[in-house]
Amino acid sequence: MSAHTDKIYNTLLDSMSADNIFILDNGSDKEPSHANTKIQLPNNVKVSGAYRHLYDIEINLDSKYFATITTSAILLQQDYNKKIIETVGALQDQKWSAIYSNIKNVDGWIEKNIPDQIDVTTFVKNPMYAQPIFTIWKTEYIKELRNQKHGWYDLAYHHGQGATEDMRMYNITSGWNEFTTPMLSIDWYRNSTFRENKGEHTQKEYWRANKREYFSRFKEKFNMTHPQINNHLNKNNRRN
Repeated sequence: MSAHTDKIYNTLLDSMSADNIFILDNGSDKEPSHANTKIQLPNNVKVSGAYRHLYDIEINLDSKYFATITTSAILLQQDYNKKIIETVGALQDQKWSAIYSNIKNVDGWIEKNIPDQIDVTTFVKNPMYAQPIFTIWKTEYIKELRNQKHGWYDLAYHHGQGATEDMRMYNITSGWNEFTTPMLSIDWYRNSTFRENKGEHTQKEYWRANKREYFSRFKEKFNMTHPQINNHLNKNNRRN
C-alpha cells in the first residue's frame, strides 16, 4: 500500500513535521516498504498487533493524545494538524476516549450502517458503529485499556474485529465517551488491501476468521451474541 501511504504522508507534510509522522509497515511482503517507514515489523501481526505496537509507543512517549490513520483513508485539502488541535480543544471539557473523523464520501453500502460518521455537521457523542479510519486517541484512555485488557489489548481479537465493540462495552461502565467530529474530514476507500490483493488472506477468509474470534469472545466475556452486543450498546449509548 506504498502508493496510498505516500499520498497520506505528503498531505500530512503540508501541516506537520516529518518527525511527528510514524509510518508502520505491518510485515509487508507483497511490495516494498515506504521509503519513510519508521516502524518495520518483521511479521504481520494483524490489525490488533499493529495498533498495540503504536499504542505502546505513544504511551512511552507520554503524549496527551495522538492520531492513527489507516491506508484506506483519502485525505482532503485540510490543515490536519490544525484541525486535530481544534477538535481536541472543542472537547476539552469532555471525558473523551476517541474522536473519529467525519467521512465525506465512501464507496459502498457501509454508509447506511454508520450514519453517525457520514457527512456529519455537529459533534456526535458515542456514535454507533464508527470506524477508526482517521482517529484521535487519548493516551490516558489507551493506557487504561492496556491495564484492563480491553479493546485491541484483549488478545482474543487477533484479527481486529470485535475490539471496537469491546472498547465500547468498557466505556459504558467506565464513563469514557467517543465522538465523531465535523472538523476533521476524509474520504474512505473501503477494503483497499483486499481490492488490491495486498492482504495475507482473501476478504472472505479474513471475515470468516474474524467472526469465529469475536463470536467466541463475546460469548465468553459478556455472555452475549454479536447482535445482543450491538443492542446493548444502542440502548446505553449515552448521547446526552
